[in-house]
Amino acid sequence: MPQRTTGKKTLFVFLSFFAFFQCCWTQYRLSFEHYRITDGLSQSNVTCIVEDSQNQLWFGTQEGLNRFDGTSFDPFNRENAPAIKNAYFFDATKDANDDLWFGTRNGLLKYAFKKGVFTSYAISKKSTKSVMNVAVLGPTSLLVLTSKQELYRFDKQKNRYSRIRLNTPVKTLVKSDKTSFILGENNVI
Repeated sequence: MPQRTTGKKTLFVFLSFFAFFQCCWTQYRLSFEHYRITDGLSQSNVTCIVEDSQNQLWFGTQEGLNRFDGTSFDPFNRENAPAIKNAYFFDATKDANDDLWFGTRNGLLKYAFKKGVFTSYAISKKSTKSVMNVAVLGPTSLLVLTSKQELYRFDKQKNRYSRIRLNTPVKTLVKSDKTSFILGENNVI
């Protein structure tokens, strides 16, 4: 008569599953750190976040830009970075060259990562237009949406804006890893 090992197999499977579950559960526990102005953040209202190629986080606020290395904040504003014409940040993205692009109340702000230099690009010299959204359109251009619901293509080689005229006002840009979508009234693409 064959031996019955069903109980031993069941116990082994159960213990294996329990050990696996315990290992995975403890590995994926989430924890959150809260940072405030007293920790070095320039302002408590964070409006955008982007990660650079050295895994540092950049936080845009209503009072400037903050680089976070995991331990401390380095603030950037009009006083220590003259290219920052307006310290109110709306959006951020990173391009294929590892340069960071920020939408501000005074147009685009570029942080050339390899040089460590900020450069500002106003849309118009006559009037200030806020850049609400910025997305990478390709290797040489960005897609920019202003607070006036105007859409622009920014040529990174010529440092020039070109207006894109559409039949509907543009409300927002929705970014993903591979592409960007333009949303008009009633969320029409």
